[in-house]
Amino acid sequence: MKRSNHVIQNAIQISALILLGLTLSFQPRAANAQSEKAMKAIVDQWLEVWNTNNLALVDKIFTPTAVRHEVGVAKREGTDALKQHVGGLRTIYPDFKATSEAPIIKGDRIVVFGEYSGTNTGPGDIPPTGKKVTGLYCAIFRIVGGKIAEEWLFYNQAAVLTQLGYTITPPATPSEK
Repeated sequence: MKRSNHVIQNAIQISALILLGLTLSFQPRAANAQSEKAMKAIVDQWLEVWNTNNLALVDKIFTPTAVRHEVGVAKREGTDALKQHVGGLRTIYPDFKATSEAPIIKGDRIVVFGEYSGTNTGPGDIPPTGKKVTGLYCAIFRIVGGKIAEEWLFYNQAAVLTQLGYTITPPATPSEK
């Protein structure tokens, strides 16, 4: 089981890197008058939103029509949906923290790779387990006019569920039915 989780995690990470390459290589480039310093500040504020639940920053760093694409989850559109999502996650994981490595900036894109952790103690879509989860993520942002217009987030949801105590059961083979 541990080997299969490791294989799944590696496959997700490789897929994220492939998507990253495609996103950075084949998207048309808009003129980017923003400085790297300003773009790095956006990442710092994005982390502050997640780490402190400072929802007022959402309006400051996202365009009103921002779209968040998250692996395995329906996209979220607009700052109200983003605030609701952050607030919901911070309810489920009140001690949620994320860190990041130095962002990679190319044109109007910022790529961030980092770690996250949190303890599942609050109510939410799943019952509280009291268990801590940790993992890696990759986020890609498209910046327009000094704000995040699009965000793509990749992380291993199967690993999160496994850490919470859920099991992943493969389907029965035809001979087992």
